[in-house]
Amino acid sequence: MQNLMNQLMPNATRLKYNYGGRPVDLSQMRDFDDDLWYTATHANDIQWPRYDIVLADEVQDFNENQKIMLNKLHEAGAKIVAVGDPNQAIYRFRGADGEAFNNLGSMLGGLSAGNDQVTYNLSNNFRSRPEILEFANEETHVKDLKAGRKFEDGKQGQVSKYEQNYGDTFGNLAAEFKENGGKMPIETAFIARTNAPLVKTALKLLAQGIPFIIVGKDIAKELIGHVTKISRMKGLRDDASARELAAEMSGFLDSEKESHHGKSTKKAYLQETEETTEALLAAIDSFEHDGGGDIKSFKTWLSARLGGLSVEDNEADLRRYRQMMEEQNPVVLTTAHRSKGLEFKRVYVLRYDQFPHPKAEREED
Repeated sequence: MQNLMNQLMPNATRLKYNYGGRPVDLSQMRDFDDDLWYTATHANDIQWPRYDIVLADEVQDFNENQKIMLNKLHEAGAKIVAVGDPNQAIYRFRGADGEAFNNLGSMLGGLSAGNDQVTYNLSNNFRSRPEILEFANEETHVKDLKAGRKFEDGKQGQVSKYEQNYGDTFGNLAAEFKENGGKMPIETAFIARTNAPLVKTALKLLAQGIPFIIVGKDIAKELIGHVTKISRMKGLRDDASARELAAEMSGFLDSEKESHHGKSTKKAYLQETEETTEALLAAIDSFEHDGGGDIKSFKTWLSARLGGLSVEDNEADLRRYRQMMEEQNPVVLTTAHRSKGLEFKRVYVLRYDQFPHPKAEREED
């Protein structure tokens, strides 16, 4: 790994990397994560700055390099205030240590002199009403949530499981939307574990004329990528019909299932391909309802209807999100990962059976 990072340094290599079908300098592929890892692997060679106090937030999602740097800052004289929640360790798939919270506590405890280390358990929840907290304590692995405040309006939270019919939900929302003069009366969100259910929900909302925004990954970009892949494989030009594309996608999925049947290493790939194909077939149906057309028009339609806002990483997207919520109060579609930190008055959980995700075969996942 260290050798790879050395080669990723600017002008350190002449090696080429195939990116999107074109060769680019390997050193151009360096990103912020590479800088962090490079810093960690050279931790003993760096003169670390001294701070009185370092606040480390979301430590349950720390990876090994972040723990190394925190250790070095402590050695340089800083007192560490580490804040996190092991129940919210949701980024293992991108390199976070699943035991980071507990491991970090042990590490800091070993570094502390005397009684310097103090641990506080913060279980009071100031955001949700008691009924929501009771459901979480009973239905999930979180067991210690307590109400941190009283709500003066006297209203109760409501939780239902498998009691809402998927099809009826959109008719009910449409009625609310119409009765409230073309604006949703309360903040509403749909949350899913994967993108496929969000695409189908988006198409349902489109059919009802209900405004919505997608928060998080640009679903349209991912779907367009799959369209481009299938088009190139099957020799389809942009002026071919979207219906012809649908037939080729279905055939590709069937052939992949047959080729990789029973192969455990291809299980995740097949599931992702199936979810993407299902979402695109539903999108083509909706596209044809709007008039249809060729593949080029379909890709434009996808981009316009299913583009996402990256409110976590993009300041302009965050401003647009806040403006749209204030002016239109659209329905929000997002994944469980991207919903972290957001609040809504009403939430629908799509595909409850995907929590945990079927790919999570080990307990720690």
